[in-house]
Amino acid sequence: LVPTVMGIKLVYKGAILNNPNDVDVRTMSRSSSPSELLWGPLQFTIFMMWIGTQKFMTLEGSILVAALGIGDGLAPIIGRYYGNLKYRFPMSRQKSIEGSFFGVFLGTV
Repeated sequence: LVPTVMGIKLVYKGAILNNPNDVDVRTMSRSSSPSELLWGPLQFTIFMMWIGTQKFMTLEGSILVAALGIGDGLAPIIGRYYGNLKYRFPMSRQKSIEGSFFGVFLGTV
């Protein structure tokens, strides 16, 4: 129930309310853009809802949560301090190859 409410809240604040000064927008987006809530935070919420409903109390679910938490959490930090080679995918911000590599590597180890 709580992840569903959070998902609805993200859609409401990102697509309907569209206020860059909102507390949730300022804390969950890097650029203070409300539409950014519809990408990373919403995808994270949907993924966690799927794990919670389909993989609850399984080894696979635990591994997926740990991999996402470690990889997603450390990739921006490593990229910020050690990232020299930059790239950009459509509809995303500039990222570093080093941060992405270590995010995937640490998430799979």
